[in-house]
Amino acid sequence: MTHENYSLRKLAMLGIALAVLPLSACAGGGAAYVPIIDGPQNAKFQQDIAQCQALAEQRSYNNSDVKTGAVAGAAVGAVAGLLRRGNSNSDPLIGGAVGGVYGGGGAALGTRTERKNIVKRCMSGRGHRVLG
Repeated sequence: MTHENYSLRKLAMLGIALAVLPLSACAGGGAAYVPIIDGPQNAKFQQDIAQCQALAEQRSYNNSDVKTGAVAGAAVGAVAGLLRRGNSNSDPLIGGAVGGVYGGGGAALGTRTERKNIVKRCMSGRGHRVLG
């Protein structure tokens, strides 16, 4: 592995970590979502929502979409930093780190939305009238 590839890989991993950490720390990161239901929130509802939320948690933030987004963002950011570089050798590194966070963060937000949709579909599949 060349030094450039190794550095890009490190930047991508940093981007993934920085993008996912805030989302995963936020009360289940989408999996803790409770949809608006037209109907009673009785014991069956409580059991179903707990099971659906646990199912949604199976969609990990450490998935291929987030990794790909972080790597692509890091690559684009590093190239932009190389093109901008004047007297500074740090521009490609800074660009790669920012691009990795941006690319990974966008994909992580998509994962959060997927988790919410899993909860909605699961509850609907269990007979609850999900409004939103």
